[in-house]
Amino acid sequence: MRITNVMTSYDDLLNKIDANQGIRTVRMGQLRQFQGKSRIRKHVNSGISRELAARGLNHQPKNLPKRQERLVRIFKKGSPVASFITAVLPVKPQNDVVIRKATGADTSST
Repeated sequence: MRITNVMTSYDDLLNKIDANQGIRTVRMGQLRQFQGKSRIRKHVNSGISRELAARGLNHQPKNLPKRQERLVRIFKKGSPVASFITAVLPVKPQNDVVIRKATGADTSST
């Protein structure tokens, strides 16, 4: 018999993220259910973003998808994971150091 841990709330999601080193990927449909909505619309997505932010969480992509089967990466703000995600998104030379550290590469290169 296989037992799965079902998440039913944003607080359950936060606990899973804490247990998984600050990151977790979920389907939009699950986030929609946390909102108690049957369809994903603009105001649903903004509500999801607010609920995540209230718990110190951020998401990627920045603009949440409108389709429930799409994946969303949720991560804890201020965590090492957040630093890495923030560094790899914008293409800036100063972010290269963070990326090198995360991959174990030499950080003295420029």
